[in-house]
Amino acid sequence: MKNPSETFGENPDAKKEQLRQHILERFTEFRSYLDELPSYRLLPGHPNYHRYKCRLGFFVAVRNDIWRLIKDGVINDPQLTEEGNKFIEYTKTGHPLEKTNPLGPEFTTQADIDYVNRILDTFLTALSR
Repeated sequence: MKNPSETFGENPDAKKEQLRQHILERFTEFRSYLDELPSYRLLPGHPNYHRYKCRLGFFVAVRNDIWRLIKDGVINDPQLTEEGNKFIEYTKTGHPLEKTNPLGPEFTTQADIDYVNRILDTFLTALSR
C-alpha cells in the first residue's frame, strides 16, 4: 500500500479512504505490541525494543496518526475528535499519568498503557466502520 502522503494528485475522498485504511492497519499492528513494563530502562539494543508500548516513540506514533486523522478530515465525529485531541494533549503535558514507576517519575506506568490501549480500541472501532 502506498503511503497516503504520496497520493497528492488523487481524489480527496480516495485519499481520505487510503489514509483511514493505512492507519487502521497501523493501529491494528500497534494493538499487538507488548504491554509489559520492563523492570529496567529499555534501550534500543534490547530484544523486541520496537515492540514495547512503554516507549515514548510508541506514544508519539499513535499521537501523530490521530493528529493526521483529525487534520485531514478522516474522522468527523465530534466525540472521537475530542478523544483524539485529549490524547494529543496528554502526550504533550500529562505523560505519564501516574508518577509511580519504580524507575522514576518520567517512566511509563500501567495507567499509561491502559490509556493508550483504550484509545487504540476506540479508534480501531471507529475506523473499522
